[in-house]
Amino acid sequence: MKRIVFFIILSFFTKFLTAQNIKQDIAEIKAQFKWINNQKDFQSVYFENDEFTDQIPSEGCELSVFYKNDTIYKIIQKDAVSYAVFTTEFYLKNNHVIFVYRKEENFRISPDDESDIKFKTKYEERVYFKN
Repeated sequence: MKRIVFFIILSFFTKFLTAQNIKQDIAEIKAQFKWINNQKDFQSVYFENDEFTDQIPSEGCELSVFYKNDTIYKIIQKDAVSYAVFTTEFYLKNNHVIFVYRKEENFRISPDDESDIKFKTKYEERVYFKN
């Protein structure tokens, strides 16, 4: 009986310590994310449609790469279809992906005014990577 109680308590503390490590890892990734987004001196290069893919969505696509001193820090890919825009942002540290943010925004065009486009976020996903 004592062994069972010991293993239950040990299991609880192991999970607690793992959760603490995960929170610390995510905090470090969030700090890098903020640092990347606050940079004003990144250079960028922009690609459209068949400049970077053979599978072009119905309304087109684009890719933006942000870098400094030959190091890539952020990549944004946007794919547009007839009803939505899909955006994927990749954040890198030491040439490894550390964070991916994905979003689907559906849009509605006003029948009275085609320039009146309303976007609504339908889906968001955040994925953290520890390398």
